[in-house]
Amino acid sequence: MRGSGKGLLTLACLLVVGKASPAAAGVPIPEVPLPQRVALAECIVVGKVAALEDDLVEALPLLKIPGAGKLPYQIAVVKVESAVRGLKDLDVLRVGFIPPPASEGQTAPRTRRLAQVKLTVNQEGCFFLHKHPDESFYAASATADVLDRAKAKNFDKDVALVKRCARLLDDPDAGLRSKDATDRRLTAAMLILRYRRCGRSEPDRNHRRPGACRRWST
Repeated sequence: MRGSGKGLLTLACLLVVGKASPAAAGVPIPEVPLPQRVALAECIVVGKVAALEDDLVEALPLLKIPGAGKLPYQIAVVKVESAVRGLKDLDVLRVGFIPPPASEGQTAPRTRRLAQVKLTVNQEGCFFLHKHPDESFYAASATADVLDRAKAKNFDKDVALVKRCARLLDDPDAGLRSKDATDRRLTAAMLILRYRRCGRSEPDRNHRRPGACRRWST
């Protein structure tokens, strides 16, 4: 069983590497593969930013760090076209992100480092989110949390893969026993990515079922 576990971990690593995208300094940065984004997200929706709330919300970071102060979150009101995973039957969703500073001197360096997402009115995309532990919004905290329709070369194809991965995670037993070898590999790799973090602090609390880590670790 240990040997098979190593093989699955190798497969998971292949998903983590992904393809490279250009960076500002000219050094390729690996893009986060869609199966990994699905595995680690608590809520996934496809939709359009309908509005930005006027007031910022002061809230702690997603992962609570002793001594860490609150950060300013901008709230985007997203009109949901399709609820892929997590929440169902909803029309709108409040999505928080740390807005980039208007100028270098306006915010602390730590806040600038965390400002990786910028949502704008009428922006369409697929959003990979986590529920804020203390506030009534879901958060997009990394560039990989937003698949922008305007920037994606094959947005519809990408969303189809996201939905496929979500279906596999919704019923992992069926995914692992699928006649399709790709489905079996995807399911196994996503389960490893999702549950290898057991025992660490992570925002995805609602999907941490008792015994889930033990069940899929062999």
